[in-house]
Amino acid sequence: MKTLADRQRGFTLLEAIVALVLIAITLMPLYEWVGRSLAGMSKVADTARQAEAQLSAVAVLAAVNPMEEPLGTVDTGSYRIRWRSTPMTDPVDDTGYPRGVGLYLVALYKVRAEIWRNDALWFAFDVDQVGFHRVRTQQVFQAPAAQP
Repeated sequence: MKTLADRQRGFTLLEAIVALVLIAITLMPLYEWVGRSLAGMSKVADTARQAEAQLSAVAVLAAVNPMEEPLGTVDTGSYRIRWRSTPMTDPVDDTGYPRGVGLYLVALYKVRAEIWRNDALWFAFDVDQVGFHRVRTQQVFQAPAAQP
C-alpha cells in the first residue's frame, strides 16, 4: 500500500498555477514602481540636458550685441541656438566718466532665444540684454552747472 507521503512527492499542476499567480500578484506593484522610477529618471535627465543647453545659450548670447546683431543662429553640433531681439527702450547716449556724454548709444532689448534639437524646437526663453553702438570717438564733457 502507498502511504500518504508517497503520493505527495511534488507539486500538482494546480499548486504550481496558484504559486505563479501569487508571485505575479506580488511582483505587479514592484514592476509598476520600477516603471515609474525609470520614467522619472528620464525626465530628470532631460531637464538636466535642457539646463545645460540653456546655460550654453546664455553664454553665446552674452557675446551678442543685440543692437548690431538683432537676429542670428549658432550651431553647436548637438543643437542650434536662434535668437531674435526687439528693443524695449529707445536708444540713448550713455553717461561718460566722470561726467558728460559717453561714446555709445545704448538701449535695452528683449532677446528671444530658441533651442532647436533634431530640426524641432526643443524649448525657448527670454533674456533682457543691453545693446550698444559706438557713435563718437571722444567723450563729450559738459561744464558743471553754475551754482546759484
